[in-house]
Amino acid sequence: MAGEADNEVPGNKPPVKTFSCTSCGASVSVKALGQTVSVGCQSCGAVIDVTDENYRIISEAQKKIKFHPAIPLGKRGTLRGEKFEVIGFMVRTDGSGAYSWREYLLFNPYKGFRWLTEEKGHWNYVITTRKNPHAGGPGNAEYLGKAYQLYNRGEAKVIFVLGEFYWRVKVGETVKVEDYISPPEVLSREISPEEEIWSIGEYIEADTVYAAFKPDNPLPTKIGVAPTQPNQMAEAVKDIWKYTAIFVGLIFVIQFAMIPLSRNELVFHDTFNRTLDKATEKFVTPSFTLNGRETNLEFTVESPVDQSWIDLDIELVNERTGETREMSHGVEFYHGRDSDGYWSEGSTNKSELLSSAPDGAYHLNIESTVPLAQDKTVFAPLAQNKTAAPSGGVQNFQLTIRRGVTTWSAFFISLIAVITYPIVVWARRESFEMKRWEDSDYSPYQSDDD
Repeated sequence: MAGEADNEVPGNKPPVKTFSCTSCGASVSVKALGQTVSVGCQSCGAVIDVTDENYRIISEAQKKIKFHPAIPLGKRGTLRGEKFEVIGFMVRTDGSGAYSWREYLLFNPYKGFRWLTEEKGHWNYVITTRKNPHAGGPGNAEYLGKAYQLYNRGEAKVIFVLGEFYWRVKVGETVKVEDYISPPEVLSREISPEEEIWSIGEYIEADTVYAAFKPDNPLPTKIGVAPTQPNQMAEAVKDIWKYTAIFVGLIFVIQFAMIPLSRNELVFHDTFNRTLDKATEKFVTPSFTLNGRETNLEFTVESPVDQSWIDLDIELVNERTGETREMSHGVEFYHGRDSDGYWSEGSTNKSELLSSAPDGAYHLNIESTVPLAQDKTVFAPLAQNKTAAPSGGVQNFQLTIRRGVTTWSAFFISLIAVITYPIVVWARRESFEMKRWEDSDYSPYQSDDD
């Protein structure tokens, strides 16, 4: 598809040849003199063989089909630091005619030919390879040590031609094509009865193309994801996972370093007995002291509830300041059998955490609530090392307070927070890649059933 001139030594301004179209009589110019083989008339669309002294028409005027190039012929611009002029434009479709794309032939008399291809608003800058790639495995090709994955295999048919070309192009010309991608690059192979041509293309932003040639009208709007379009998330994922691993490691180090530093100090423990003929009963505990640096308090309630519950409203009272901290606590336990077998819900013990409390003397005001005895609530005895619930309507519960216990909630929250972002980025990357491959028959995201 793309070629290069052999002579790259600057000299005088290259001559331009002008003649009249043998189909419509309009003026036709040839910029790449000595290299151009055919030219499409911009007035009628006839394709003319400029190597024939009679300017033989290769294909007739295209009156029914008209395509207007987004970059007009004759426009000049600078790409990759080199100046080029748009001298040719053609439209091709795949074998089914379902997909079409546009190709612009660029010319520099000292650098040769380059191509710009456009499909669905996405552009590639293309040049002929100096060496032929070779197969790198099933569905792969390799070029200059880089592997490319098969994206498309089929036919390309010319349906419109405008301007000049370095071969005898004509409407209806069909070649076999293969495209191998390694974004942002595409390795393309064109096979005709006469020759086999390989070219290498690289994705180029539409803004770059527009800035280079400054066409009068906006370029086509981007649609979807192009086969060679860079995935911005791909490189980001690599760095993100690297830093995520570092942060996860730090979280583990900090958490497990805190375990031996945790005091886990027992500051209060007592057993309370209450009658079952009152729904609510209040208790006031003896004083206890919190010493040392300010840290958390863990309240653990145990009670031998069975098919029942007990609720506690607890006030932690600072005896010096009168300040109170309130919390609701309690346990419930139910179990039974149904058609699915044994089931249970709740537990006979439960812990709640108070984030911190300053040093000082404290006591607890406790208000306990239970179901009344006449409701036929059954309370099971305490476990082996606990005092059994006295018969005659008494229910006990135990309250234990420890200070400076090891907690895991912050550890898991931090872990989830750190891991969530890279997972989201990875998901976006995979979504982008799936869109890239959705028009390919060789998508790695398709199952055998697909």
